[in-house]
Amino acid sequence: MRSWTASVHVLAFALLALHLPAGAEQADCGQIRATPGALGYQFRGGDARCEGFYQSTVSAASLDLLSLTAGAIEFQLGNDKTVEIVTPRVGSATGIGFHVQARALPLNTYYRMDATIAPGSSMRWPIGHVLVPANLTADTIGVLAWTEEGPNRVLVPVSVSQRTRASTDAAPLVFVLRSSADLDELRWRSWKKDDGARAPAWQKYPATQQMLRAGGLARVALEPAKGTSFVEFAAKLVNSDRWLSLKLNVLQP
Repeated sequence: MRSWTASVHVLAFALLALHLPAGAEQADCGQIRATPGALGYQFRGGDARCEGFYQSTVSAASLDLLSLTAGAIEFQLGNDKTVEIVTPRVGSATGIGFHVQARALPLNTYYRMDATIAPGSSMRWPIGHVLVPANLTADTIGVLAWTEEGPNRVLVPVSVSQRTRASTDAAPLVFVLRSSADLDELRWRSWKKDDGARAPAWQKYPATQQMLRAGGLARVALEPAKGTSFVEFAAKLVNSDRWLSLKLNVLQP
């Protein structure tokens, strides 16, 4: 499935050619309409990335996956502080790169950071350039990473922290979703790809929640499992029979 947005809205992702450890190449940040000024979306030095605020158009009702990480995102704001994003190692492949994207979680806050990181490698992300002046704290940022597998996008959980973590193998997978419309109900289920079509029963999120307001965040934590899994979400719009669906491929090396 090539999109994580369950709606007629098509979100254009910038496919960046940023430097990997094997060689350096400047990113093309021009595909995104940046806001004016120093905090606008643009190429940033250090570990190469495009980062900043951008202009967005109005979209239809959608259910978006904004973050998938191994464990929680952890950092404290500070002009001299750096966040480390660590990608999992996938076999012996070193020539490919994971597309990594950070976005602001609050609705109508159009911030993002895009980079490419080699498997089993890391990126040092200075947060003083944009996150500090914009006061975007760890609980307001989501991070996604993915690779291409034929016509599909395969998500890979990354570690995002100010400190180097010894291992994230046992860390829960933390999914963060946001709806742009009020929801009556949100469901999810997960199963191993090897299980074929034997999808399990749906689980409600959370069991006591009556309605998820537009812009509200849903956080789902799953136990890690080696290999490729399917994770599916379904959301019912308020006062409607319409459901938004979102099916993801998740690789855990």
